[in-house]
Amino acid sequence: MSKYKVMLRILAKPNNIGRIDKSTDLDFNVAQQLFDRGLIDAELDKTYGGPGFINPRITLAGQEWLEDQGTKEQRSIGGKASLRV
Repeated sequence: MSKYKVMLRILAKPNNIGRIDKSTDLDFNVAQQLFDRGLIDAELDKTYGGPGFINPRITLAGQEWLEDQGTKEQRSIGGKASLRV
């Protein structure tokens, strides 16, 4: 599973992460890429020990992208299963 899908799935859950920065377990660079593409929204913070995202959350575009990726995976799995039969 891609690092983008993992982060979007985490941020889609209720009670998600309060902050993402270089010191957190979630990859700041992945969050930056998702933010730049409009797949997550957050408040930008440049004061607390470096840049970070406060209250990151998945956007509607992020939810649609995540659902589209799931659909592609199901088609791929279905195609592989039918080839084995």
